[in-house]
Amino acid sequence: MAEADDSEPHSRPPLVPPEPEGPTKSVPVPQRGGTVRMHADEVPAARRARAERATSPSLGGSRPSRAERIRNSLSQLRESVLSRLPPLPKSIAAMSAPIAVFSLVGLFAISVVVWLALTGRLPDVAARFSRADTPKTAELAPPPLKDLVELDEEELTGPSATPGRTNVGRGVLSIPRTFTAMKDGQFDLVIHFHGNTELAVQSYEVALLDSVVLVLNLGNGSGAYEERFGNPAALTTILERVPAILEKRGLKNARIRRLALVGWSAGYGAIIRSLEHQPHAERTDAVILLDGLHSSYREGTHDVEPASLLSVEAFARRAMNGEKLLVITHSRIQPIGYLGVQETVDFLLGRLDLKRTEVSWKTEIPALEAAKGVLPKDELRPLELVSEVRSGSFVVRGFKGDQPAHHISHLMQMSQIALPELAKRWQSE
Repeated sequence: MAEADDSEPHSRPPLVPPEPEGPTKSVPVPQRGGTVRMHADEVPAARRARAERATSPSLGGSRPSRAERIRNSLSQLRESVLSRLPPLPKSIAAMSAPIAVFSLVGLFAISVVVWLALTGRLPDVAARFSRADTPKTAELAPPPLKDLVELDEEELTGPSATPGRTNVGRGVLSIPRTFTAMKDGQFDLVIHFHGNTELAVQSYEVALLDSVVLVLNLGNGSGAYEERFGNPAALTTILERVPAILEKRGLKNARIRRLALVGWSAGYGAIIRSLEHQPHAERTDAVILLDGLHSSYREGTHDVEPASLLSVEAFARRAMNGEKLLVITHSRIQPIGYLGVQETVDFLLGRLDLKRTEVSWKTEIPALEAAKGVLPKDELRPLELVSEVRSGSFVVRGFKGDQPAHHISHLMQMSQIALPELAKRWQSE
């Protein structure tokens, strides 16, 4: 018989359950995230220690108060509940980063909309997104102007880099040596789209055109020209700025009398879009297209899409009646993905019920200073005329050649193959 323990209650060691013998029986606890099995050995040491301090006066001093016992009970209950909950999914913990990203994107989108609204560009942007099912017409909302011919006082009054010239945005306004204005301030203006500035200006001088020449280059491809001059205000701005420049250069009461639009290669894009605006078509007296007029097939067919040619067709009909002048020159180059100039012109002639006449004329490359070095000597190829159409003031000239050098020759030789028609018209009026 064991001896009775007469020690004081506070000095007794805590009662600890004996170590289990054999395998421990697990108690399944149903949970959302699975089954958690727990036994005494798995109780965290820190939690056991807290429980021992709370129940043993020898470890914690005096017996805990009623309030402390309540707090301890609540703490144990909370830990017991939390231990039975499934672990926090990683996907939920990782949601903070995507939420932050989406919040930044949303704030940026709102800022863009507010900025578009404040700058007045929101209607144009909305029109672009809703234009997918809208038929293309000349009355669609034009893209906003950017930096085209925006002049400040320094450009208007300061000296030109080259005598007789003034920078106009991305263009150069030149007053050739052949220019003479009328006494009342009227003058003729040629706007040349695309091509070497020096070569173009010298070509107009050689052709003895009595006019001011503005050469504009907006980059490669007709898209840049179509987008800019699809806005009628683009040409309107030029027609307002040029007289102001001549006023600053000493021409009193300067105003435009006749206007000609000339485009080489991709420059045709500016002309066909400008002519879609009826007031500009009325204002323009002459159009010259130098190996530049393209179209495409209707989707899924081999039929030519006439929509982009309607403005040129209307101008051609007026030229046939002598009201306007339209000159088109072309090579036999076959581009990939769209119709070449010859095919496009053939389609236009079919709509106008006109036929070509076979002719033979071998031209010469003019001796222009600016033409030197444009092409290597072994690639200098004078154009050879093989067909022509003439109806009233509508002229089409077809030349041999399907190489890039032939295409460039239409610019180098425009003083022979096209500009004389314009000089003759303006000299006779």
